[in-house]
Amino acid sequence: MSPRIILSPPVFQDDDLAQLKARARFHFAGAARAGAEVLIECGAPNLAPGPAPAWLDDAAGAPEPRCVSGPVPAERDDWRVFHDRAAFLAAPGRQVVSADSLLDLDAPDQMNRVAAHIMKQLGAPGFAGASGFERLKAALAGSRRVVLVGSGPSVRTMGPAEEADVTVYAGSAVLDAERLKARPPHIIVGSDIAGQLGPSMTAARWREAVFAAQSEYGAWILLAEPHASPLRAWWPDALAERVIALPEDMKRPLGADLREAFSHRPTGNVLTALLLPLAASLSDVIHAVGFDGADAGRPARFWSHADEAGYQRHVAAALLAHPASGQGDPLAYQRAHQARVVRQCAALRARKPGLQLTGLAHAADDEVFSDSDRLTLRQRAAMLVFRSLERLSKRPWVAGLAAASGVGLAMMFQTLSLAGLAAACVLVIVTGLLYLRRRVDIASARAARRLAAEQSKTLRALSARIDALEGEDGSR
Repeated sequence: MSPRIILSPPVFQDDDLAQLKARARFHFAGAARAGAEVLIECGAPNLAPGPAPAWLDDAAGAPEPRCVSGPVPAERDDWRVFHDRAAFLAAPGRQVVSADSLLDLDAPDQMNRVAAHIMKQLGAPGFAGASGFERLKAALAGSRRVVLVGSGPSVRTMGPAEEADVTVYAGSAVLDAERLKARPPHIIVGSDIAGQLGPSMTAARWREAVFAAQSEYGAWILLAEPHASPLRAWWPDALAERVIALPEDMKRPLGADLREAFSHRPTGNVLTALLLPLAASLSDVIHAVGFDGADAGRPARFWSHADEAGYQRHVAAALLAHPASGQGDPLAYQRAHQARVVRQCAALRARKPGLQLTGLAHAADDEVFSDSDRLTLRQRAAMLVFRSLERLSKRPWVAGLAAASGVGLAMMFQTLSLAGLAAACVLVIVTGLLYLRRRVDIASARAARRLAAEQSKTLRALSARIDALEGEDGSR
């Protein structure tokens, strides 16, 4: 029996159902074509989805998820995806995923993980892996210099000094069509779910630019799993053979290139996650341009130097598809990224003593921040304890059952000591605390869901106002 993907959302309006259906069509198209059935528990039997939201990429040809009126009992191979944190916390079973479409920054990531797992299980066609990388290395054999091209202000100064055997474009840099004509890409790397790999029109625009670059220049594409597998359903078959999907590995060595470890570790930035390991695999001479952030004195407008290669003209569609995008602490992100750039460059040079790596002084910002990725033994132990408590918070009855069993066995064998009674009391207290925490988590998730609904309404109103203003400008 083929696995099913069961989406259990807190649907209240036709528009909410339309949004969820649009997301399901995008993320699970490949799994559905491979034979998986996608179901949405719509709640009310007469509730029908409204029109597809304006931010959605054209999903023509993707199998339609089927709406069912009542709860669907999950079988062993089924996956249940909750778009309500409160319901997820109360759900039993192993194959359940929380993917709140409005709050969780990891929502598309979680949905893609489910899709990638099922596609692999069903043998659905995917992108090339290690074999594709071997073909890429053979095609670029003998390369002496690699240039990485970003979208920062220094990209305007590209000249003869940036001549290279291999030119690699990062993310939105590929949107600059004039620059591509002057310096055609050999490889294009993408990792941003909101602006490049997701279901929004913003991401669709990026993919169209990538398709054009593949067709015109024969460029190779490097994407990271789990986002690559679901995108296979949206990639033209004629171009898919030149797309490489890089597996995820959270234990990947910091300074390893792709020849040593064909994988990536998610870092939140394409430079450290994909570009540096790729470049170190192709050459010992690497130069980077366009990785220096905002214009000096204008930090509030990061993309002021390159409007067409930026997102401000297309931000409405991206925010409507991913309202939680970009809501973190930008300073904390910058510090963590800069610290990792410094550490990763040092690790690469340690593994390859002859490596020449230039152009990343601004990305590292001359300041070495604390090592946020390196954990002490005490921190790892604390993390293990908290993760165990997190698992128990979904099943507090486990701790209660252990306490009751311990007391029962002790009374049976008449070995109830003061220490044993104390241990049982501790377990009972822990059970109570876990139950209270679970209730608090459910209550906070419900409050967050209401807040997200209000935020979504505000963004829709803002998008409509922007469209109206653009229409007025165009008519003048």
